[in-house]
Amino acid sequence: FFVALAREPDPMLQEMGFAATTAYNYAGHRARKHGSPLRATYDDMVEGYEQVWQRMTAPGCLPYIVPVSPGWDSRPWYGAQAFVRTGSTPEKFADMCRRARRHVDPRLNMVLAECWNEFGEGSYIEPCEETGFGHLRAMRETFAPHAETHSESAVPDGNEKVAFTFRAIPPQRTDGALGRQEGNLVPDPGMEEGTGWTTYTGVPCKFLGGDAHAGRQSLLVKRGTGCKTQNPMPVSKGRAYRVSAWVKCAPGGSLLARLAWFDKRNRWTKQYDQVETCRSPDWTRVSKEIVVMDPEVGAVSFEFVASGANAQVDDVAMVNTREAKPPQVVLDADCTTGDDWLTFAGGTPACGTSPDGAGHVLLAARQGMKTRRSVPVKPGEVLGFRVRMQCDPLASVSIRSAGFDADGRWIEGTYFGGEIYSWQDWREIVGVVRIPQDTAARSINLECTATGGAVRVSQARIERDAVE
Repeated sequence: FFVALAREPDPMLQEMGFAATTAYNYAGHRARKHGSPLRATYDDMVEGYEQVWQRMTAPGCLPYIVPVSPGWDSRPWYGAQAFVRTGSTPEKFADMCRRARRHVDPRLNMVLAECWNEFGEGSYIEPCEETGFGHLRAMRETFAPHAETHSESAVPDGNEKVAFTFRAIPPQRTDGALGRQEGNLVPDPGMEEGTGWTTYTGVPCKFLGGDAHAGRQSLLVKRGTGCKTQNPMPVSKGRAYRVSAWVKCAPGGSLLARLAWFDKRNRWTKQYDQVETCRSPDWTRVSKEIVVMDPEVGAVSFEFVASGANAQVDDVAMVNTREAKPPQVVLDADCTTGDDWLTFAGGTPACGTSPDGAGHVLLAARQGMKTRRSVPVKPGEVLGFRVRMQCDPLASVSIRSAGFDADGRWIEGTYFGGEIYSWQDWREIVGVVRIPQDTAARSINLECTATGGAVRVSQARIERDAVE
């Protein structure tokens, strides 16, 4: 029978032919009740799950396969921008399982555990050194308390662990020397081999024979979908690259060409850089020069997204063009006294001393601060920022820039950036501020806002790229 993924009852599901409902997880439900956008407790997660279970098992709903989860911690993938459920233990997971049992549909008698080994998202029940068989034991004692005794002898001993270990596979295509090499870094740039490109769902891309800018075929991007390079291309800090492609669209369609940034471990940084949007039915070249300012960036992926109609892509290029000078610091906000900062209420924020002896500015929960000074910008410019900060266990900090007109007046509602970060150790956060081409802003500041707990900032800078 067919099972639908849902978090709310929907009468249409039965009309569409679904016989039951379930879900992958509800990790973000009730996230902000006792936390911040990036940090919340596992206890609240359990309460949130039960709220959804109650809705999905109300009278008149389809049969429900109850989902349970041991936790969520995606820091292996997203670092300081990861969402984390704190305080998860096998004992608390057992409590979730006991609550879930009350909502099991007797017609199905099924529970869905998410996940077996999703280590990158911190959601796993597979036995491991951290918790042993704790999560499996919690499920067994809850859902099969009268089962025969079993052995937990599957844990490998020291010799077995050594026998099954191997050298770590190096991050793919992110070596600094690769990013400095000459020539086109794009695999199969002319689409002649039909390899090196994939859809967002991992399905191999389709190619159109007999219709190309050059050669025998071009990449087909179907309406409402996207295609990207299968492996990110290496880049190096301090280098500039010219990216380009020949594209065309069917009538009524548009094609967005953009770049996705990856760190040195090939993890997506959640950052995009728009190259250009094309609406022409004729072959048109889109192009842009990029400069790598973030030292944590190791690779970039070329992506194409079609809207309204199918589109085609051919002769894609990414060429190492020049080397940049060290970035110029255009704003360096003093965090020793806090005199370079203003709270949103207009006062000077409190200050303290960091464990390393450096001074820091202290932000209480729900408090924000902004630099007294702004720096001039140009439309289309990309600047970098560095903020050294440390968060309380459930705290997050939002970092953004406000835009000001040529007379230095704030343009109401104009903000750039706004990414959210959380890290309990002192950590330097490096990011970029992208100034749109169509903005009236001629200068920007730097702003930090704390939620869920206190945040400490010991360094804040804005940098501008300088090229040879």
